[in-house]
Amino acid sequence: MLKLRILSAIFGVPLLLFIVWTGGWLLVAGVVVLVGLGWKEFIGLMEKIGFVVRGRIGWLVLFFPIAAYLDCSGFIPGCFSYLPVGILLASAFGFIISYPGWKLADVAVTLWGIFYLGMLLSFWVLVRELNQGCYWIVLALILTWASDTGAYFTGRNWGKRKPWPRLSPGKTLEGALGGLFFCIATSLLLTSTSEFFRWGGPDLGLTGSIVLGLVVSAMAQAGDLVESGLKRSAGVKDSGCLIPGHGGILDRFDSLLFVMPTVYFFVQIYTKYKFF
Repeated sequence: MLKLRILSAIFGVPLLLFIVWTGGWLLVAGVVVLVGLGWKEFIGLMEKIGFVVRGRIGWLVLFFPIAAYLDCSGFIPGCFSYLPVGILLASAFGFIISYPGWKLADVAVTLWGIFYLGMLLSFWVLVRELNQGCYWIVLALILTWASDTGAYFTGRNWGKRKPWPRLSPGKTLEGALGGLFFCIATSLLLTSTSEFFRWGGPDLGLTGSIVLGLVVSAMAQAGDLVESGLKRSAGVKDSGCLIPGHGGILDRFDSLLFVMPTVYFFVQIYTKYKFF
């Protein structure tokens, strides 16, 4: 298992970094593929739970990354904000036309999945289009890895208290705090030395670095818990088997679903208001 994980990382990480560095429509295409594969896994999980995902509106999830790029690049300003409204209207009309064929619970689950996957994954595109966007994505990836690694090793060696025994019995309070500490320490190290090593990113200062590490770790762990809840409800260990040694798309990107929007809004607040 460990060998498979290492091999997947050797091939997957350089490809991911190349797509992020290139940006533009290549990144959009990559995110669309991720959304589509993740959506297929989501449908499988919901079917195991007992819901029917409505495909007629569900595959609109693929338009989110495209809308994000068209919006932030100035081709169609505001379309990323308008798309959720259009999807809600489409689901309402679909419910009316198909009544009583579509159950309200199925429509609600479909909409939740669309926003959970399509909207959140699209923040990869939005972050990349920010000033120094490539830097922010790489920083988010490193901080997420630091949080996951810190939580794993701390929980494994000192974990005792389990705050979510029914949701994720393997996770401990000590592990969560260890993840926070590792993430904050990594944030301080990378952001404070960015100018010296010419990483290309801004020096956030002490407070900004701590806040960034804190919110990234908290959101990474929240994303992991949400995915754990979905899998536990479906009675499965992994959401899929696409990535050898890692499971499915949702297994690998669960933390980043929450991290990328967090980084996006952090950058917006930091650059506009300079609170830190």
